[in-house]
Amino acid sequence: MRFLHIILFCFAIKQLEAVDITVWVHGTYPALKVLRAKWCPVKPMVYVEDGLSLAKKLPKNYYFYKLAESLHELEPRLYNLNHIYTYGWHSSNVSPKQRIKEGKNLYKAIEKLLAKYQEKYRDIKLRIVGFSHGGNVILNMISHLPFKKNCVPVEVVLMGTPVQESTRHLINSPYIKKAYSFYSQGDWIQRIDIQRFHCNCPNGSPFLSSRVFRDTDKVQQICLTINGKKIGHTKYRSILKYLPDMMLQVEQKLCQNPLSQMLHFDYKITQQKNSKKKRENK
Repeated sequence: MRFLHIILFCFAIKQLEAVDITVWVHGTYPALKVLRAKWCPVKPMVYVEDGLSLAKKLPKNYYFYKLAESLHELEPRLYNLNHIYTYGWHSSNVSPKQRIKEGKNLYKAIEKLLAKYQEKYRDIKLRIVGFSHGGNVILNMISHLPFKKNCVPVEVVLMGTPVQESTRHLINSPYIKKAYSFYSQGDWIQRIDIQRFHCNCPNGSPFLSSRVFRDTDKVQQICLTINGKKIGHTKYRSILKYLPDMMLQVEQKLCQNPLSQMLHFDYKITQQKNSKKKRENK
């Protein structure tokens, strides 16, 4: 009987634990089948399982495993390796219809995941990070909120996401607790998707995609430079590992200027930081 009480006590304690879940949504990969082929030399740079899966289950030399490991090393409480997931989607079809479909699939996958977490945890927080058009998959997912059985605070982080009128307004959902959008003036790829050619593009929309949301949108916009320089679209892949530190510094700056909706943020990557990462990866 005493043993049973101990088990029940341990279970009750576990129910009180808090957990932060991170879901990472990649951008567009052209010729995805080729990139995923065994013989393709860049497969480790792009591969994730279809749907929602733990990043730590990937081979250790794969980019998304290394990314999850780096996030965990910088901030293990908020980015625990046991709770970092990737969402693999069929991005070769560069169309808004595909992103709408994937947004619905992402919603269903997260809802199922949250149901499992609620069996063990009482306090659950969800962070969804999207790079490039992965951010538009997230915005399409937001259109399905709230999660029917799992009311959790949702934080959204967009990195270099093409802002398009068909999905822009979705960032204002009342079910999003916080939203951040990083962009750079040197990122021309973010803008080249011609939204006026999309079948779901509202009348009067700009011809190209935009870098920024409207001033009235409920999102913290961050104009990013690295060591004083604008960055291109592909540069994000090498700096995403610093996201916990970047978010900490952004929040510190926002505390100093809480009314600012457009923050100019220069992140310093020192030789010391790079040397430390190289030693850790050996």
